[in-house]
Amino acid sequence: MTTSIREAQSRFYHRYLAAARAITGGLPVAEVDPEAASPCMVGDADERGMAAWQPVLRSAEGDVSALQRALGAALHPDTRAWLARWYSLPIEATWGEETVVLLGAANDVELARFIEAAARFATEQRRVGAAEVPVGVLHDGRRVTVENRSGAVHLEEPDGGLALIAPNLEAFLDALVPLPL
Repeated sequence: MTTSIREAQSRFYHRYLAAARAITGGLPVAEVDPEAASPCMVGDADERGMAAWQPVLRSAEGDVSALQRALGAALHPDTRAWLARWYSLPIEATWGEETVVLLGAANDVELARFIEAAARFATEQRRVGAAEVPVGVLHDGRRVTVENRSGAVHLEEPDGGLALIAPNLEAFLDALVPLPL
């Protein structure tokens, strides 16, 4: 993993938490899943089942081997860092005029589910000669993906094509404006 993606992730999460504090005076809140504990949750749930949360750097990378098998190659270091280095709930941000939900995994169970779904997507992509890994989704269902060989970030077009939106995940993250909930 390159230092630049590690720093871009930290900058993005810092901007997200700063935006949440500016609006609410504290951390963002989310519903607690009592069946799936998350290191992201800060404190106990309130009477509505809500608790403060924040992204948490993992002590060791999460397992992305199933996705690598589906790709037939090692995962691009930037994508690996995004998926496997942090626990995080999904985060909304704007990119230009679009609202993007960045995918995240709040615990190892969610990471395994996400990796399984991303592996199915990657398998379908390989059938058409692509090697894309989803990292986000727009509200209309289009995906934001990272091309596994180059690390370029693409947006699915309504016709199914791909448009280049950033040369790499670092540039994409730096261009996002977090939308704290």
